[in-house]
Amino acid sequence: ASSQDVILQPHPPLQTIGHDSLVEAQREDPAIGEIVRLNESNTRLTDDIRRSLRWSANRLLREWERLDLEDGILYRKTPERKQLVLPNKYQSMVLGHLHDHLGHVDTERVLHLARERFYWPQMKDCIEDYITRRCP
Repeated sequence: ASSQDVILQPHPPLQTIGHDSLVEAQREDPAIGEIVRLNESNTRLTDDIRRSLRWSANRLLREWERLDLEDGILYRKTPERKQLVLPNKYQSMVLGHLHDHLGHVDTERVLHLARERFYWPQMKDCIEDYITRRCP
């Protein structure tokens, strides 16, 4: 992988998604795209702006102080880790690998593995729903 690729690891065999593809996917994602545009414009967050955003973007705004745009890609940073803000487009692929390819591990294990590298609003609910549908 080139240095311009974002490697969705440490959980091989996740494919490598090119930097430009990830930038594009984040910008096309309704919630993430709004947050990226606010971040790029250095907009001061007012109540009017908050009210104008869709619900999912407001969920991301709760993490505003932890969000950081690096080379066009939005990350959530905590003292323990740097998480890629994962567009909806790639969530099923990531969950498929973490659950299906690692031996159908339980919800808590998938959540732990996902949080090592990724972030998206309502992650736990999404993972529970994914596993419930896959392994009823």
